[in-house]
Amino acid sequence: MKEKLSILFNSTVGFPSKYTLADIGLAWIIFFSIVYQKLAPIGFGLMLVSLVLERKKVTTTEFLSFIKKGPALWFIMYFFLLVIGLLWTVNHEYALSKLENKMSFILLPMLLFFTVRKGSTIAWKQLFIYALLFALAMYEILALLRFIGNPDPSWQLEFLASRFTVFMHRSYFSCYLVIGIVLLFENIHSAIFKHTLAIIFFSFGVLQTESKAGVVCLFIVLSVQFYSILKSKQKKVNWFLGIGVLLFSLVFVINNPIKTRFETMLSALGNIQTKNNSSVESNTARILMWNASWQVWKKDLILGVGTGDYNDELIDYNKSNNNLGVAKEELNAHNQFLNTSVQLGLIGLIVLVMVFISTFSYSQKSIWQVLILTVFFINFFVESFIETQAGVVLFSTLLLLFFKKNETDQFELDAT
Repeated sequence: MKEKLSILFNSTVGFPSKYTLADIGLAWIIFFSIVYQKLAPIGFGLMLVSLVLERKKVTTTEFLSFIKKGPALWFIMYFFLLVIGLLWTVNHEYALSKLENKMSFILLPMLLFFTVRKGSTIAWKQLFIYALLFALAMYEILALLRFIGNPDPSWQLEFLASRFTVFMHRSYFSCYLVIGIVLLFENIHSAIFKHTLAIIFFSFGVLQTESKAGVVCLFIVLSVQFYSILKSKQKKVNWFLGIGVLLFSLVFVINNPIKTRFETMLSALGNIQTKNNSSVESNTARILMWNASWQVWKKDLILGVGTGDYNDELIDYNKSNNNLGVAKEELNAHNQFLNTSVQLGLIGLIVLVMVFISTFSYSQKSIWQVLILTVFFINFFVESFIETQAGVVLFSTLLLLFFKKNETDQFELDAT
C-alpha cells in the first residue's frame, strides 16, 4: 500500500520515492485546509505520531536554530501572549476557544522543524496548487448541479459569492487563489500554456467570490507580474498576460456585481454614521467594527482587554452606541491588526507585525515572496484572518514552508 501511495505522490506533486509519515501528515494538512477544513486535524495527528516514532532527541543547537529562523519564534510568542492574557480575562470559556484556535501557532513551527520529512518545497507548492485546482473545480461542479436541480432566474447566484464557496469563507478562498496565481507566475516560463490556463481559471475563481480584497490583490499581482515579465522581454508571455490584464480591467468598466460592490463601498465610506446605525451591510459593518475596535482598544492600549473578553467588549460598545445590527451579529473587528490590538494591546500588535517582518527578513525577498506577504497583509486589514482555522493553519504553514533562504526549487504544473 505504501509503495502505491509513493508512486501516486511522485507522479503528481513531486514527492520523493521514499517519504515519511510526517510528509503524509503535512500533505494532508495543506490539501484539506483548502478542500475541507474539518478533516485537516487528522494531518496534525499523523505528524505528532511521526514525531514520536521517527525523530530522535533534539539537541540544544537544533532548538536554538529553530527559534532563530523566520517567524517561528513570533508565532510561539503570540500563542504565549494569549496564555498570559488569561490573567485579566473574565470570559475564560471564550478565551480557551481562542487558545484552541491558535494551537497551530505553536504546533506547526515545532512539527515542521522537528519531524523528519523528505518532501521538498517544490512538492508543497505543487500540492497547494493542485488542492486549489481540485477545490475550485469542485465548487464549479457543485454550483452547476445546484442550478440543474433548481433552475430559476437567479441561476447565476449559484456561481457567485458565498453560495459558490460552500466549504470556505469566500475571502479566505480568494486569498489562497491569488497566492496560487503568484506561485504559478513564479515559474511560468517552464510551462507557459499550462500555467497560463491555471492562472486564468484561478482569476475567474477570484472574481466569482466577489471578494473585494481578493479582487484588489488580484489586480496588484497581475500588474506587478505584467511589469516584471515585460522587463524580461518574453514576448509570448507578454501577449498572454497583456490580454489577461486588459480583460480584467473590464471588470471595473462593464456593469457587474463586482463593480457594484466597489461602488457600494465608496458610498458607505462617504456616508458613514458610527452611532445609531442598525446596518449590517458588509462595508458599513466593517467601518462600524473598525471604529468600535479603536474605541475599545484606546481604553486598554498596552495590554488589551484580555484573551477572551474582546468580543464581549465590542458587543457592549455597539449596544451602548445603538449599533444594534452589528451587535446582534456579534461581529469581530474585521481587521486582524485591530482585533489583536483589542485583545492583546500594543504588545500583541507588535508581535503580530514582527511575524511579517521576520518572515520578510529571513526570505530571499523575491517578487513572489513579497507578493504573498502583500496578499496576506491586505487581507489582514479587512478580515480577522487568523481568528478561524481557515486562516490560521495555512497562514502559519505557508510562511514557515515557503519563506526560506537559499531556496532554489522550481516546478511545472505537471511534475516529472
